[in-house]
Amino acid sequence: MKKRFPVVTDRLLLQPNNEEDCLNSEWSVSLREELDKTIGSFKLTRSKVPGEASISVELEPDYRNQGYGSEIFYDMSIFVFGTGRMKELYASCKDENRICKRALEKAKYVYRENKDGLDHFSVKKDKSAWTGLYVCIGFLAGLILGILISNLWLGMGIGLLAGFLTGWVLDAREKQ
Repeated sequence: MKKRFPVVTDRLLLQPNNEEDCLNSEWSVSLREELDKTIGSFKLTRSKVPGEASISVELEPDYRNQGYGSEIFYDMSIFVFGTGRMKELYASCKDENRICKRALEKAKYVYRENKDGLDHFSVKKDKSAWTGLYVCIGFLAGLILGILISNLWLGMGIGLLAGFLTGWVLDAREKQ
């Protein structure tokens, strides 16, 4: 069985305080070269809405504006989306906090709104490409079917329709 913790990034080790409920826990941040040196922490909090969580990062002043925040935001989004059914990760920062906003943008979070003096960002899990994959498979199947029935147009139409419907059904199941 693969060991899940600590989460290792390029320069950091991220360790939850509660490994049993890591998506609702505070995490410690330490440098990979200096394991005993904690440079900050962050908190993951599961939302009341299924599939959503939020993250808030707090680094020691000496370690700010060095790319550690971006690294945490980015790598934790990968971790959260890899744990199962999480679909969106949120983060907020004060409107005047340029460093935090830049870290979120570098980590591919998208600005959503400004509410109550806070800028709200989020990153969404990439959607699958079932429809595209099955349309291509349908195209090939239709080509073969068209050759077999001596009517390429009819075979292609049937193959593409079958591929599209299969992909559409799988995409709809994944949204649930």
